Amino acid sequence: MYPRVVRYVLLMAASLALVACETKVKPQSEPPADKGAKPPVDKSGQPPVDMAASAKAAEILDTAIAAYGGLENLKKVEAWTASSTGVYMGMPFEATSTYHKGEIRMDITMHDGEHKAMVQGERNCWTRTGLVVTSCPEQERRANRELSTYEQAMQLWPLKEGGWKLVGSETSIDDKPYPSLTISKPGLDGEGKLVFHPETNLIVQAVFPGEMHGRKNTFSVGLSHYHKDCGIMMARETKTTFGGLEFIDENFAGFHCGPVDPNLFIEPLQVASGTTQEKTAGASTLACRVVKGEYTQIGAVMPELMNFVGKKRFTPVGSPIMVYVKASPEVKTPAEYVTEVCIPVSAKPPDKPLMEGDFMIKGMAPIKVLAMYGIGDYSKKSGELAGLLMEELAKRKLKAAGALRQVTHHNPNLIPVEKLVSEMQVPIK
Repeated sequence: MYPRVVRYVLLMAASLALVACETKVKPQSEPPADKGAKPPVDKSGQPPVDMAASAKAAEILDTAIAAYGGLENLKKVEAWTASSTGVYMGMPFEATSTYHKGEIRMDITMHDGEHKAMVQGERNCWTRTGLVVTSCPEQERRANRELSTYEQAMQLWPLKEGGWKLVGSETSIDDKPYPSLTISKPGLDGEGKLVFHPETNLIVQAVFPGEMHGRKNTFSVGLSHYHKDCGIMMARETKTTFGGLEFIDENFAGFHCGPVDPNLFIEPLQVASGTTQEKTAGASTLACRVVKGEYTQIGAVMPELMNFVGKKRFTPVGSPIMVYVKASPEVKTPAEYVTEVCIPVSAKPPDKPLMEGDFMIKGMAPIKVLAMYGIGDYSKKSGELAGLLMEELAKRKLKAAGALRQVTHHNPNLIPVEKLVSEMQVPIK
């Protein structure tokens, strides 16, 4: 992400909504591996199959499938809708999810009133924040395809279709053995694990590798509060962590199975250049780098800011914002410019701005703004967009109540320059 909004991981509630309540798992003790030894191979050149582990895996899988409602019922669930509430990185939200044959759409309202729509699937992958549409770049599509494959495995029936290697074992949770399946497939990074409750035989935890913000780590996905929906058992309370850090808690009101409109998953048109609207910019916590002088410094500052965000263990939750604290015509020369280069992050806002060298952490209260959208090279469009916005401000007989701000919605390293969308804002009374 640049910093990418973590929109695509909100879509982790794919398939049977098997996303998560993390349970602390105590790994089983294993003898140290002999790294110099190679496993024996049969005449086909393949490592021999552990028949005991394979038989145990088949038993665990068949028992779980029966507990969920049976193979045929699992396969029948091709489309559903569900409403949910939750907390995403400390921010409350409400959502409506729509699932159809491997694709999922989430329509989300955040605590500050901001609306998002997100779609993830093999054919379609995009997000819309307000009026701005962002197609998933190939790097993100690749990461999502791996996540989607693991998520589909959590439906269990795909594990019966072949192509997966399954190893049955036990995982210790609170000193109690839980049946487990280690799952892997050619082309996937690493391996995943499904942990089943010893009495209900339903999944209580899934662990698999993934990527977020360009960082590879482990997703821990668990499930609780099962109900029978759509003819099968489905989890209604979930929690997800990434790299051990809390990510999203979600509570589902229930699932409705039936036909859905496939057009919901088609990418909408991009906002038109010159579109203007009055809106409220929501509250957020910003990590900023104060830049004095020419705007040409901003490109070099962004990596420094991202390093600062990483060191503070913050997670970016929005697009970069440039606040033009001192700019023309207020000051006469570029040497006098003062710009705050900021990134919204997942952190509690401080009571007052905190300075750490050239970096600053501050809270931003909700504020009404007049916004205008532009498409194209950020460096070439900024001045033009600012001038047009101030003309529109005068036409509407509105008064500015703060410094101009520019939101850059797309990563220029991933999106063609002619498709970059920026949003110039001026606070209004």
